Amino acid sequence: MKNLFYLLLLCVFFQSETFNEKIFNDFTSNSRYLKISIKSSEYNGICVIENDDLFLYYTLKYNKGKTEYLNFIKGFFSAKEILDLGNEKPEKWNFKKVLDDKKVNQNLKKGLNKFINIYFNKNLVERGKTTENQKALIIKILFDHNKACSIDDETGFLIIRK
Repeated sequence: MKNLFYLLLLCVFFQSETFNEKIFNDFTSNSRYLKISIKSSEYNGICVIENDDLFLYYTLKYNKGKTEYLNFIKGFFSAKEILDLGNEKPEKWNFKKVLDDKKVNQNLKKGLNKFINIYFNKNLVERGKTTENQKALIIKILFDHNKACSIDDETGFLIIRK
């Protein structure tokens, strides 16, 4: 019984690592979103950002490449650090602020599967009935449940990636 527990714990650990690795290694345009804590002169809190946009920020700010970025982002997430933007506005780098939304939170209380069915169709494409603020919160919630999202190239809608 004890061995089964350790096996399950190991599987959960590798699953979350795989989830993060997929996001960190996605450098395509419209890459997967990740959740990140930031602080700036105008906002301190949680944001979501596409990995390729965070990579662009990192390369322009620190003049480093992919290998250094991957080492940075893995360490950053392991330590649960806060990214300091200084006086720069989060929007300049495509950070989307995650703000509370009563309706989205009420829908989450119905369970994750129902939540997904409310906002996404059977093909896991957004139904298109959300505001930008709601979309950022939905991305954050899904990220917290190891569900990666990106923007669909054709429709411009949010999609859940497998």
